[in-house]
Amino acid sequence: MSKRPKRRKYKDNPYTLNEITKIKKKIKYSNLIFNKGLKKYKEGKVEAEEKIDDAKEELNTIEEPLWYIFDRSDEQTYSTYVGQTKSLKSLATVFPLVFYAVAILVSLISMNRMVEDDRGEIGTLKSLGFTNKEIITKYLRFSLLATLIGGGLGIVLGLTAIPYLIFIIYGILFVLPNFYMGLNISMSIQGLGIAILCICGATLITAYRVLKGKPAELMRPKAPLAGKKILLENIPIWHKINFSNKITVRNIFRYKKRVLVTIVGICGCTALMLCGFGIKDSIVDVTNMQYIDTFTYDETVYTDDLDTNEVETIFSSPKIKEYILAEQITATIDESTLTMIALDSNEFSKIFNTTDSTTNEKKVLTKNSIMITDKLAELQGINIGDTITVLDGDTNEYTLKITDIVKNYMGHYIYIDSSQIKDYKPNTVFLNTKNITSKEQDELTKELLENDSIINVIHTETLINSTSDMIKSLDLIIAVLVVLAASLSFVVLYNLSNINITERKREIATLKVLGFYDKEVDNYITRENIILTILGIIPGFVLGYFLTFVTIGTVEMENTRFLRDITIQSYIYSAIISLIFTFVVNFVTHFSLKKIDMIESLKSVE
Repeated sequence: MSKRPKRRKYKDNPYTLNEITKIKKKIKYSNLIFNKGLKKYKEGKVEAEEKIDDAKEELNTIEEPLWYIFDRSDEQTYSTYVGQTKSLKSLATVFPLVFYAVAILVSLISMNRMVEDDRGEIGTLKSLGFTNKEIITKYLRFSLLATLIGGGLGIVLGLTAIPYLIFIIYGILFVLPNFYMGLNISMSIQGLGIAILCICGATLITAYRVLKGKPAELMRPKAPLAGKKILLENIPIWHKINFSNKITVRNIFRYKKRVLVTIVGICGCTALMLCGFGIKDSIVDVTNMQYIDTFTYDETVYTDDLDTNEVETIFSSPKIKEYILAEQITATIDESTLTMIALDSNEFSKIFNTTDSTTNEKKVLTKNSIMITDKLAELQGINIGDTITVLDGDTNEYTLKITDIVKNYMGHYIYIDSSQIKDYKPNTVFLNTKNITSKEQDELTKELLENDSIINVIHTETLINSTSDMIKSLDLIIAVLVVLAASLSFVVLYNLSNINITERKREIATLKVLGFYDKEVDNYITRENIILTILGIIPGFVLGYFLTFVTIGTVEMENTRFLRDITIQSYIYSAIISLIFTFVVNFVTHFSLKKIDMIESLKSVE
């Protein structure tokens, strides 16, 4: 028989001695583990507290950080877009004035002509007992309806088609949200109100003037203007001019009002076209003038903690012709942001080609000279000899006495010798590379960026391309304005030519009766159009010249200087476009002249 396990003497104890022994061992082992864990915890706690204390001491040794707060206007793409929209807004305040003036002038002449042509009808209505008020109401209703329809179409096109076209142009360069069409009620009412006031007012004045006549007088055609001896007839060369040309000259002096209106219309349209071409001339070469003529370096290398002892090693590539160290400091004067470039004055002429803003004399930086660019000097009212205070991003002040004002086209700069800068520390390297290809440029960039102290490398050619793309947006908008101006020129010429034919219908019919051929009749009218176009182009050049300079002054962004230059090609293009439309109008009026019946001249006036 197997032995029964021994039990404790207490009857109520359910465990055997072996089980109790095992439990004691487990408790002893648990206490041992607990003591070891507690010991490790105390050691870890002490170590952790030491680390925390060390971290606190290290945290106390850290200097307070310098915070730079930027808003979205400091982002280059955003500021560029805003600057271009401001330029477009300025452009939109100048061009519409001339467009509006010419369009109103043509409308005034048209309504005036319509009332004059209805003299017989007005006389008949008066003889039948219609009052002046009832007759005037007819023409006012017509002019008001025409103005409302034309103005309404203009508002729709002006607020949808043209803005959408401009939006597409800007969308090529910028990532923009969806196009939103808004109705500018106040501007629409204002423009429409001016048109109604001018056109309906002219109709009212003309109608009142006509209604002063008696019905019997009004029912007769208005007597043509009497021919008078002109001043040119006193010149000996007059007798050598053929008969047709004499008639043309006499007619020009005979119809002075129509001649004046035609010249003014062509003058305004030519001025608009020349202004468009002139703005293009003024902005197209800005990039080259800045990054080729003024800045002559090929690459800009931005660095951080550059060791000057390693510079020669870093820029030892055979692709690099020479390198110039400089410190670029972003600073402000009042509200204008500028870049102050400090470098050895002996190396200045290697990368910068600066000229005096007034005399165009070449200027070279010396150890004691301080140069400021002309647009910044103009904005701040700074002259040579003035002392200015410039504040950089670290709130350090620089008190500078300006010795030279030099030309610049993009951005604001101050050039200063490095010896005049306290704690001078180069952060930029300008490179002149040997004639290398774009592939070799990329290889050089990759090679330089392998160095930890180099942050970025910018190719001057890249800046030229990106800036040219931004300027192209304004260039395309100007092209739209030129097309609109050319179209307005065609409308002016066509309208005035039709009025001319209507006024002289009996005269032209009489010429046909006298045996004039169709070609001779055409020359009788079209020669005047060509002469008046030429007479309008000449003052248009003068007006366009001043309009261009005024427009450039409003279009210029704060940190940009456009060229004040209109090339001879722009004058030629403006003149050719005006003449082309004149010949087109002459071609169209040929058919109108051909339809005039010779019987018109035989009709009795009574």
